[in-house]
Amino acid sequence: MKKLFLSLGSLALTTLSFAQPAMWGTPVAPRPESEALAQSVPIADVHMHFNLRGQQTVEQMLQRMQTGNVRWGGGVGDYAGDMQAALGDRYIPAIGQTEFTKVLMSSGEKGLQNIEHPVFVEFFKEAEVLMASGKARGFGEIHIDNKTTTSFNDPFGRSIPLESPVVKRMGGVLNFV
Repeated sequence: MKKLFLSLGSLALTTLSFAQPAMWGTPVAPRPESEALAQSVPIADVHMHFNLRGQQTVEQMLQRMQTGNVRWGGGVGDYAGDMQAALGDRYIPAIGQTEFTKVLMSSGEKGLQNIEHPVFVEFFKEAEVLMASGKARGFGEIHIDNKTTTSFNDPFGRSIPLESPVVKRMGGVLNFV
């Protein structure tokens, strides 16, 4: 049975907001025993931005993963075929963040709830193919409500219902496979 996922980035952001260094004082260096343990425990980075668009090469990303003992990576939703080819089964392939952001920037919060938006219509056709072929395993970093973590005028901020038609369709694609 294939394991699929839906990553809701705004929920993770709320949790992470409690671990900000400024709230806890000056950060301290890790102890040697912590560094040794970190190198012996395999890590799955399920919020890994590859940023391959001219910012770093596949080889640089692989080196960063090796240095940090990251065995598996991905899950954000900016699917990268070249990273999937390089990592094989170590890649956590997710889709959807690019399309979700494109709709937000062009059509706002209402667009994110419009299952008939042209970007989503095309995207869901592609999503079913990617899921069925195993090239993608889920939808990643789909922010539902991030207005508490962004400034009031941030164009990336949005607040939509979790039970929106688009998010429900994502769940339907996951059940389809």
